[in-house]
Amino acid sequence: MKEAKGMGAETQMAALERLISEDLLAMSDEDLLKEAIEDGIDPAAKASELRSSALAKINQAKREKLTAARRGYDASLRESPVAKARPTLEEIKRQIQALIRGGASNGLSLAFRKGETMSDADWESLWDDMVESGLIGDSRKDD
Repeated sequence: MKEAKGMGAETQMAALERLISEDLLAMSDEDLLKEAIEDGIDPAAKASELRSSALAKINQAKREKLTAARRGYDASLRESPVAKARPTLEEIKRQIQALIRGGASNGLSLAFRKGETMSDADWESLWDDMVESGLIGDSRKDD
């Protein structure tokens, strides 16, 4: 340990940690288990504790990731053209019907439930989807 006298406390601790790690890595699994039991450690309980700790950290990371994704999604909704004011319902219907009449020339086909009428909410939802996908330009873009 003569070399250790010239080292700072942090350097000494790092060297000691490295030596202990190398010693542990050199031991067989059976020797490690035997030493742990001799030290009064219940291997099954310790494994369960480590497993629970790891799962708790994984779940926390997933919650944080979900929270961040929700914030990003909410922000994208506020910024998307769909969130902006739509044209009047009559204008929505006119533009969608003109696009549908274009038929195969624009590669668009639509199917409606029972082929009857659409509610106003259906028209608005279809408008939002078409604006978002770029099939229809939003006539009320910010200047």
